[in-house]
Formats: sequence, C-alpha cells, structure tokens
Amino acid sequence: MDIVLTILCVFSILLGIMIIVRHKFYKYDMSDMLFVTKLKSFILGLIFIMVGLYGLLDGIAKLLNT
Repeated sequence: MDIVLTILCVFSILLGIMIIVRHKFYKYDMSDMLFVTKLKSFILGLIFIMVGLYGLLDGIAKLLNT
C-alpha cells in the first residue's frame, strides 16, 4: 500500500472529524443564516471523511487482491 496515499487518507479523515466537531449546525434555528453556513461546513466534513475512508478501503482491497 502506498504510504503517501495512506497518510493523505488519514489526514483527510482527521480533518473531516475536526470540521464536523467544530461546526454544529443543529444549535441554530432553520431560519437563521448561520444554520445554512454551518450545515454547508458540516457536509464538507462528511465529504472529507468519505474520501478518506474510500482511499483507505481501496488500498486495503488492493493489498488483499495481490
């Protein structure tokens, strides 16, 4: 497994977790503009986590098929 890809995936997962913990959109009312801004940041964190997990699982699958 490529070490650079692994480090990048782990970094992406950690960054996604930090973004999710920091932007708690559910504290605001739906009519508040901060709700939309925080929700957008929360979804960005989820995307970072999904990309990181996909990279790690892809690397593990390549190791198992080799």
